[in-house]
Amino acid sequence: MTPFDTSLVPNGDILIGGEWRRGRGAPYASVYPADQSLNMEVSTADAQDAAEAVEAADAAWRRADWAGLKPHQRALVLYRIADLIMQRHEALANLQRRDNGKPIGETRVLVASAANTFRYYAACLETLDEDLTPSRGDYLTMSVYEPIGVIAAITPW
Repeated sequence: MTPFDTSLVPNGDILIGGEWRRGRGAPYASVYPADQSLNMEVSTADAQDAAEAVEAADAAWRRADWAGLKPHQRALVLYRIADLIMQRHEALANLQRRDNGKPIGETRVLVASAANTFRYYAACLETLDEDLTPSRGDYLTMSVYEPIGVIAAITPW
């Protein structure tokens, strides 16, 4: 079996605003379910960390180098993320295998699925059309799709 690559999560830290750091929450022990061995102790975030992450994400979202991109340019970023995921495919599959005990074949599929999700949304950006609603009078009605902003969400995965 390929060894667990801890370089994917440096020191078990959290990533906020492009910088790895210790979270303010309680440490969490990631344990390999197959034999209960310790993968690594990871840092967790508290409410203040989450608020800082939202602030950093909002600042990045508003920066001209992202906000000013055309949809097809944003698609290139998403394609690049997919490529980077696939470059680390085996390491990411082993990370997930060690963390949740799933068979390596399944985690390989899940990693590829994550990359394909980025590719799907990149393709959506490349083919996105704005809708022009048929006029019923002396006016023009259209739909323009714009992001509403950054949110913080707690999900089970």
